[in-house]
Amino acid sequence: MDSLSIGGAWPSRAESRSFAAAVSGVVCPGFVLAPAMLVPIVLASAVLAPAVLAPAANSGPASAGFAGARPVASACAAGWAGPHRGEPAGSSPAVRTLPSGELDALERDLAARHPKTRRAAVRALAALGTLEAWRLVARALDDPESEVADEAQLAVAAAVEPRFVAEFFGPLGLDAKSERVRERAAEAFGRMVGPFDARTLARAFAPRDGRATRLALWSLERLASRAAVAGDRGALVSVVESLARSAGDGAVRADALATLSVLDGVRARRSLESAFAARDPRVRAAALAIDARAPDESSSARFARAARDPSAGVRALTLDALESLATRESVARIVEMLAAEERPRLAERALLALQRLSGLKHRRDPRPWRDWCAGLPEDWRPPPVEPERSAAARRKPRTPDATAQATTSTANFGGLSILSDRLSFLVDFSGSMWAPRDDGRSVKSVVDARLALGLDALDPSARFNVWPYANEPLAWERGLVDAKPANRRRALEFFVGCRIQGRGDLYGAVVAALGDDEVDTLMIWSDGVPTGGAHSNLELVVPLLSFENRFRGVAFDLILVDAPRRSVERFAELANSSGGRLLSVSLDDLAGVSARGG
Repeated sequence: MDSLSIGGAWPSRAESRSFAAAVSGVVCPGFVLAPAMLVPIVLASAVLAPAVLAPAANSGPASAGFAGARPVASACAAGWAGPHRGEPAGSSPAVRTLPSGELDALERDLAARHPKTRRAAVRALAALGTLEAWRLVARALDDPESEVADEAQLAVAAAVEPRFVAEFFGPLGLDAKSERVRERAAEAFGRMVGPFDARTLARAFAPRDGRATRLALWSLERLASRAAVAGDRGALVSVVESLARSAGDGAVRADALATLSVLDGVRARRSLESAFAARDPRVRAAALAIDARAPDESSSARFARAARDPSAGVRALTLDALESLATRESVARIVEMLAAEERPRLAERALLALQRLSGLKHRRDPRPWRDWCAGLPEDWRPPPVEPERSAAARRKPRTPDATAQATTSTANFGGLSILSDRLSFLVDFSGSMWAPRDDGRSVKSVVDARLALGLDALDPSARFNVWPYANEPLAWERGLVDAKPANRRRALEFFVGCRIQGRGDLYGAVVAALGDDEVDTLMIWSDGVPTGGAHSNLELVVPLLSFENRFRGVAFDLILVDAPRRSVERFAELANSSGGRLLSVSLDDLAGVSARGG
């Protein structure tokens, strides 16, 4: 049994069941593990180069709340325990002997003109699982087509070939000459099996690469959260703590704080006061998330300051933190935030939190909420809920009654009511936008009419922007502008006259729109099938956008038009993580027949 437990750590009864399940070929957390996969995964993990992969038995004590890595469990689940759900695109079966010339043929396919051929080659190479095959998969990380490079990025998470993993932390990945390869590698290693030696991980951060450093921090956070960081953490913690205290890029500092809180919670808490005083709202938001995870006697005062923060994003995330605490004191603070909040989207967020916690249906008037709160005992906790109605399930995005919204006089876009007065409209101008309908009208003409209705209903005190996007996003203005009649007319004229075409870079458009700190809501019109930009595979798009938004607190309201069911499911996760909503609707309904919720 020692050969399976790796490093002499005897598996627990639960792990033995996981092993038995794997041998039976049933579903392990996050993917289907065929019996043939287990032996190469476990045995390869046992012999991986100690400079990169460390046996679990040598793991140092994890920070509070994290137990040492259990190798059988990690072989079954840990590599896929991050935010990417479902079977990885490049799941790796047992390594097999190559027929003569097969590798050469796949290498030629990797250079084929058609992206689909190259993507198929990546899948086939990942299935081979040899060192030479994985090296070719890593080469595909630099493919100019996102469907190919995304496939490679997802595939390498399943790699356990020891020499390849060592090279991936070097010239094939994190130290590659190509910036986009370094960025993809920085995200991908957070989904690999591990455990990884902490000294190797300490070298994963390149100061010249701000985005790659952020992604590497996120990967390290995911690894540490599942106890997949082994060995002496001293140098690693020092590197991350230095980034968490730096005065440079606020996004890097925020992600470093989040990672430090998982690696060494005590050191992270020492940084809280300075982080709460930081100029960048993302740093303050990260400090808030850490404080809410393990509040102390000083947390109440910090939450009170956060509730009055000048950044709408910080206030939005304060509401989420207070809801997660779910105490009488946190509920009382949510009630006072509801009473004081001037931004309608945040007031709605506070109201929904109170309704979820209480089960009551009071509206925005704070008086009945104050009366309810005053009657709660000091030790009040929300009533228990069924597992499927857990906190995450309660926050499932509402799918509004589109029929009612499409006929109401209140502001709406594509049948989804407009809840914000600080918003940007993002509209997919890819090929589907220009397809002719049976009645001779283009899809674009339907969207023109729907945007006209939405803009016309905006309150003059609102501020807005418009972002058509195809191969790249095209902002109407540099930032939000007042919704006075003249600006609404100019925005509509710009939109109606816009003729950009290409493939839909939804990922790039959302990231660009998040760059406006004033925005608290993005209303996104899409067919649900991104095809362009740096990332187009939803297995990456959804978690990456959630990552970009986690310390911004912007709500994503999505109108998916004739979208595939799987796309609707994945985008529902994105709406959920942001406190937004999703409406799945047919174009015929939007064109005037009858809107329907989906």
